[in-house]
Amino acid sequence: MTKSVLWIAAAFCLALSVGPVALLASTAGKADPADLYLVIDAGPALPAGHMAALGARDIGPTRGVLARMLHAPPAARRRLLDAGYILLPAGALAALCGIGTDRIPATSGKT
Repeated sequence: MTKSVLWIAAAFCLALSVGPVALLASTAGKADPADLYLVIDAGPALPAGHMAALGARDIGPTRGVLARMLHAPPAARRRLLDAGYILLPAGALAALCGIGTDRIPATSGKT
């Protein structure tokens, strides 16, 4: 009896994770209106200036272990994709969390 309950629970968890994973996989590499992307670092840590050389810049005070948030204009986005990086648009991640980005105004970066 316990084994069947565990299998049902595992199947339920798998079914719940299929939707978000499919959404993120379908939006990987697409353009984001705000030019914000989550870049997955699959390999060893990169030098600090590597993203700047490609035309992107880190956002935030700290850098994550497995990923980093970047602002990448369209030309930098193309260079990152050509270099083999996986880019997840921030708008898709916000939509996954239930946050609508259609009413958030774009800023010029000047404060």
